[in-house]
Amino acid sequence: MLSNIIYLIIGALIGGITGFGFDWLKAHRESKRINKSVITLINLEIEKNKTLLKDFWEIVSKHESSWFENNQFQYDTLANVINDVPMPIINKIAWDKNFNMLPSVYKSKQLKSIWNTYENFELLNQLKEHLFFITNKSDNFLKIEYPSNKKGLDIIRDIIKSQYFKDDARELAQKFKEIIESLIGSNSVKFINKT
Repeated sequence: MLSNIIYLIIGALIGGITGFGFDWLKAHRESKRINKSVITLINLEIEKNKTLLKDFWEIVSKHESSWFENNQFQYDTLANVINDVPMPIINKIAWDKNFNMLPSVYKSKQLKSIWNTYENFELLNQLKEHLFFITNKSDNFLKIEYPSNKKGLDIIRDIIKSQYFKDDARELAQKFKEIIESLIGSNSVKFINKT
């Protein structure tokens, strides 16, 4: 009788340990599956965004012949082209939905690299918005102060508007070019210096 109780206790312990082991193994497999899915979704989203940006940059680069004047790169001309080409919609859905899981899915170095990639996506959008803003601001710069019926001032207005835009646009376009080339690879679209 005592031996039956001991066998029962031993059986219960083995059953409990085995059940716990199976539960742990199942949870571990599920965790690995989820982590793998998060990695896949983030990678797909980044690659899709990069493809959209590459397509955008290829459209912009079709105008590269106008970007060189006196053997110098004209960032204000590039800024006008960037402004005229619609920016693709950069997605952050996988990033946003899985943000809390990222530290457990990625190693620190990987997470930093991915973080920088998404930061650069956001910075491109901000630069594009700022270029649009200064274009509108330069277009409207003197319209309020000087009505358009004063023909003698039209040339001066265009010069001031052009200089006003160039001052801000050069820096923004240069930064935009550096960021997009770092994201899509500087060899993706080459700009040939016309020397």
